[in-house]
Amino acid sequence: RALCKWRVGKLDDAAADLGAGIKIMREQANDQWIFLNHEDMLQLCTLALELQVEGAVEYAAHLLSTRLAAIARPELERLSQHACAQVAKKATEIRRVIHRSHLPPLRIQTLGAFQVLRGATPVEEKEWQANQPQLFLKALISRGSRRVPKELILEDLWPEIPSDAAERNFKVILHRLRKVLEPRMDRDFGSSYVHLRANLLSLDEELCRVDVDQFLFVIDKGNKSEIDGDTKQALSCYEEAM
Repeated sequence: RALCKWRVGKLDDAAADLGAGIKIMREQANDQWIFLNHEDMLQLCTLALELQVEGAVEYAAHLLSTRLAAIARPELERLSQHACAQVAKKATEIRRVIHRSHLPPLRIQTLGAFQVLRGATPVEEKEWQANQPQLFLKALISRGSRRVPKELILEDLWPEIPSDAAERNFKVILHRLRKVLEPRMDRDFGSSYVHLRANLLSLDEELCRVDVDQFLFVIDKGNKSEIDGDTKQALSCYEEAM
């Protein structure tokens, strides 16, 4: 009914019916979706976003980023250019969630031979384009991987050259590092693995795992357990660290 009213231009009535229908489906644990094909589901969800249907936007966003992700891209790209900034922003957020869901996690091994793996595939030596991108990544990890001031990386890698030259090097090598880690980087979203915000560098917390960070985490957890008298938990942590 919502689609019929939308097609004849009755937008308020369509939004009201759509909101009521989605509320029923949420309460009945999606059972009603079995009566709709994916194309109708896609149209209903994008309509909920476009009309900003109260109480339905987040549910529609969830379906678009999960059950409908395989067919949602064209409609989400259209809505990303919507005249309403709120609609455009939400569509872009959903596109980013879908994009990230298809990325392999990075595993960075530093305890022993340095190695980076995309999923289960090692980054080959030839992909590093000489050693500077790798040195950049090592400098970031040595500083803690999260929210590292850019100035520290400049000092670590280019301590003896003028600041403007160091700044140029920083931009070039950061771009090269991002391309090594993510060869098919989406131009709309930029780097998924290495972020620079307010002059603070970070590896993505969800997509990047560094062995030394995990090592320090379980050591700290073991120390706290030992102080609390939980010897069994402490030993478990220390064994994991080993």
